[in-house]
Amino acid sequence: LSKKYDVVVANIVADVLVMISRDLKKCLKDNGILILSGILDKHIDKVLKKYNNLEEVEVIQKNEWITVVFRNKQEFN
Repeated sequence: LSKKYDVVVANIVADVLVMISRDLKKCLKDNGILILSGILDKHIDKVLKKYNNLEEVEVIQKNEWITVVFRNKQEFN
């Protein structure tokens, strides 16, 4: 994970998003956008908690599925 990106998208179940949160955040450029989807509504709190150091831009829900858009407001080294 030596490269940094403007936009990162991960459509994976919540448990995996929690496990790889450090790596996903680390590969974001300053002000980069992270889009997480594949999250069941009953697991959204643990995902939001793990990414709470990012700015939450939008939460989109369709039935029981949730997508969250974050913005990186700091550098992760």
